[in-house]
Amino acid sequence: MKEMSNILNSSTKDSFIILDEVGRGTSTNDGLSIARSIVEYISKKIKAITFFATHYHELTNLADQLNNVNNLKVDILEEGGDLVFLRKILPGSASRSYGIEVAKLSGLPDEVIQRANKLLESADQAYDVSHKNENKQIAMDFSNIDYELFIKEVSNLDIDEMSPKESLDYLYKLKNRAKDIIDD
Repeated sequence: MKEMSNILNSSTKDSFIILDEVGRGTSTNDGLSIARSIVEYISKKIKAITFFATHYHELTNLADQLNNVNNLKVDILEEGGDLVFLRKILPGSASRSYGIEVAKLSGLPDEVIQRANKLLESADQAYDVSHKNENKQIAMDFSNIDYELFIKEVSNLDIDEMSPKESLDYLYKLKNRAKDIIDD
């Protein structure tokens, strides 16, 4: 943070700033907050040309909020669950984070990768549950099934607004409920 302080206090609009992984070494929320605040400060106050490499996928939305911020990404080819980094820089942001895939490419043991995937799935589910707004919450209690209401609920789903994970989770809930109905 001493280096970051020096950069922010001594840079001008004529500076060229290169930052990598700002906010590491602290909690996720602390790091993300620090990183975002720094991007906003450079964008609004310093206005220097800056390359800001980050693992915080959540920061990509700043390009929509700040007119002098743009996202760049490394082009990636995904084949059969494997990644190939094409060493080509393109406009835009990655569609998702690739941390576990990079760990796999780095040679971490399969057991570690499998456990990380399970932990990520749990974290994503917890995040999805805690961040759904009322419009996206779907009542899944079909104990007293009102088929007309059920058909209306499904037909009113805004699939284009659901993430692939939300869609898959909803489909699994439907499948499990169908099994429960058949077993009753």
